Amino acid sequence: MELYTDMVVVEEPPISPSPPPPQSPLVEPVFTRSITPL
Repeated sequence: MELYTDMVVVEEPPISPSPPPPQSPLVEPVFTRSITPL
């Protein structure tokens, strides 16, 4: 149960949701570029 609490605490801060938004759009264009040459 102690490990579970640690995981929840790390996801609680805005540090986790902050990187996802900027990475989401970056991953989309990268995937499309890779598919274009393919």
